[in-house]
Amino acid sequence: MFQLWLNSFVRSCRSIQCLPNEIDYQNRNIASDQLSLMIRKPSQNVDVSRLNYRHANIITPNRWDRLLSVLDMHSWSDYVLHLVNSTATIVAIMAAALALMSIAVMYFTGTELTERAKQKNPVSGLDRRESLRLTQTETELAAARRLEAAQSSHLTKTEAELAEVRRSEAAKSSRLAQVEAELAAARRSAEETNALVKQLEHKQGPRTITSEQRSQFLNAVRGLPTGKVIVSAFFDNKETREFAAQILSLLNAAGFNIIERAPLNFFTTSRPSSGVRIGCEDMNNPPPHFDTVREGLRAIGVDAPTTGLVNAQQDDVVEIQITPK
Repeated sequence: MFQLWLNSFVRSCRSIQCLPNEIDYQNRNIASDQLSLMIRKPSQNVDVSRLNYRHANIITPNRWDRLLSVLDMHSWSDYVLHLVNSTATIVAIMAAALALMSIAVMYFTGTELTERAKQKNPVSGLDRRESLRLTQTETELAAARRLEAAQSSHLTKTEAELAEVRRSEAAKSSRLAQVEAELAAARRSAEETNALVKQLEHKQGPRTITSEQRSQFLNAVRGLPTGKVIVSAFFDNKETREFAAQILSLLNAAGFNIIERAPLNFFTTSRPSSGVRIGCEDMNNPPPHFDTVREGLRAIGVDAPTTGLVNAQQDDVVEIQITPK
């Protein structure tokens, strides 16, 4: 590439030198004419220095031509081309090595200058270390603040859940207290009812089955189906147990199969007007002697309502329950 540029430069310079060559040729002609006149006319004054100068231009080759001819690589021999190429290669390698050495020298000298500056001004190094430590401390402080904010948010959420649980517990406690109050009121009402029943029973006197009622019962059930029966009395009540014992004696005399010889205990909140209920395990399909017991009770003036809440666990057992009136 460089060779092509150099050849182009040489051709351009040669084309520029063409005009001065023509001028020199004309000057040589003029100088020759003046020299002839001087020879012919010796008395005429002639500027010899100018003649000498022009003569020198006539006989002296153009220096630019010689320089350009030297730079023309087309005229160089193979030896010269190899020599110039090797020289340029060596110079390029030396220049590259010099550049690398310069860079290395710049690096090491710069490092040395920096170290010397640090040694001359140790306070700046301490300031940098202090600044780095301060930056690290600020970063740790920001992280600690973020962690504290997260823990605070979690604590707030936990407190809200705890408040909700406490409200729920308070509601449950309130409901429990209300239920306990209602239960206490029911107990008081039951106690008052029992007291009233006892008072009424005491005023009315105990129930008994007269001999006339006994005959009426036996006549009513005679020839009808009989079967298994049990009698239950309202617990902790002397009057109901005594009346239940009289019913048991009457059923035994009528030929019924008495399962329990003594009245069983039971509890109920209902109070039939007659004080007597009749029932069985399956009220949809009662045993045949269920109607027999009912007819006998009606014969003695006891209208007994039915119930499915019985102590009997067998389908063929009829139960007569004695409650306070």
